[in-house]
Amino acid sequence: GKKLDELLMLHPEDEEAWMLRGILASDGEFFGGKPASAPYYLSLTRLNPLHPGANHELLHQYEKSKRPSLGWVYSEKFIESSPGIHHAWHMQGHLSTRLGRWEHAAVGSLKAIQLQREYNQQWKVKPTEDHQWSHHLETCLQILTHQGRFREARQVYDEMKMLKFNTPDTFGRYLLAARDYAGLQKFIEETRPKNKTSASYYAALMHLSQGHTSQAQAEIDVLEEAQKNKKKDKKLENKLWETRGLTLCKTGLTDQGLSLLQKLADTSKNNYDQHAWGHGAYYMEIWGMAAMAAGKDAVAEEAFLEAIAHDPGSFRGAMGMQILCERAGKSEEARQYQTMAEKAWQHAEVKVFAEEVAQTRQLKPVSTLSTSIGR
Repeated sequence: GKKLDELLMLHPEDEEAWMLRGILASDGEFFGGKPASAPYYLSLTRLNPLHPGANHELLHQYEKSKRPSLGWVYSEKFIESSPGIHHAWHMQGHLSTRLGRWEHAAVGSLKAIQLQREYNQQWKVKPTEDHQWSHHLETCLQILTHQGRFREARQVYDEMKMLKFNTPDTFGRYLLAARDYAGLQKFIEETRPKNKTSASYYAALMHLSQGHTSQAQAEIDVLEEAQKNKKKDKKLENKLWETRGLTLCKTGLTDQGLSLLQKLADTSKNNYDQHAWGHGAYYMEIWGMAAMAAGKDAVAEEAFLEAIAHDPGSFRGAMGMQILCERAGKSEEARQYQTMAEKAWQHAEVKVFAEEVAQTRQLKPVSTLSTSIGR
């Protein structure tokens, strides 16, 4: 530490020395280090507001906090400091996806993979030699999926498959959202020998979406068996609760199923990992759609409003509210939610958008819905 301090006194412009000092301040940890290192990085930005290392580390610190919006200025400064560096554009997505700023997330992510592809081609860097390439592509796939941009997402998915990058949850989520059941079945078959729980989870969701509850139950049995040896695996527990809840709803035990899905939404809503990369509203959306299918429109309303509160870019939350309001005769409110849904999926293909709305409208006949909206 003393030698580094002397070096910095003699050469205050030495970026590498500053970063070495920063690593020491972070107790040797990257990705923002520990909270105690924040004053060091904040001091660096006072000396140089465009210090790329300090802005990068502060961005990581705030993305892990309960006030991620406070890190936004550092994401902008990182891009300003390094506009030709792919990782600077990618990093803003770490905050954008938590804050519902999906346009920023998409622009930055697409820019990042464009710059990285150009860099790799120019310097003949192989994908296996670039540890960020998989992460940048995966992030882009998650963001495009969230925005309903399935044609663009397909290109990213195909590239990741070609490069043999393996991110099961991101792949499964994309294929399920795009209703590519043939592709999803192939993905499940490829995944099962290496990751039985992921394969069973997506197989269960696929069967449930197609109305095959007995086949779904067989996959849920696999998840339950896996949990016996992984009692503390919260992600596995979430997958079990989701698939169990949906199965109960589809087999006549609606109240029990919705209760379990609500419990899942409640226990996950303060979980950072759940909110990262746009999953903050996922369980609320699942809960809302299941309630709408059961004719429980008051429950669906609560779930969809929770989804919008946790993710301003929740397309299914806004679309669900639009349809509930239409059926309750709340025309003006329906138009407002329709505008929100259109903004969330403004880049989706018209056909994809229309099919998603049509599928949701079929969840329950108009005549049987109550008119509790606007209580």
